[in-house]
Amino acid sequence: MPRKILKKEAISNPEMLEVLSREEELDALQRRTYEYLMKFSKIPPEKAKWLRAELLKLGDITEEEAAMIVNILPRTAEEIRDIFHYRKTILPEEFINRILELVKAASEGAGE
Repeated sequence: MPRKILKKEAISNPEMLEVLSREEELDALQRRTYEYLMKFSKIPPEKAKWLRAELLKLGDITEEEAAMIVNILPRTAEEIRDIFHYRKTILPEEFINRILELVKAASEGAGE
């Protein structure tokens, strides 16, 4: 049965994995997506939600950027700069360091 889109929100891979895992039956595309997410999600959905919320609290980060950070889990300042490269502005070091701290806190104990 077709579903109606109620809202559009940028979510991370682990969060999408959680959504798909609640489905009783997956079609072929959903099954392939689920398998991909199982393979490439780096942290559990609970930690992903926490990290995304904490990143959004920093301000000056969009939902899309926060989801990208959760998906990639950057380990260096250069990786963070690559995520924000399109802004064509210099990111303050304290901003970058705070993102790195949050990513480290979320990925501890997650096989990273």
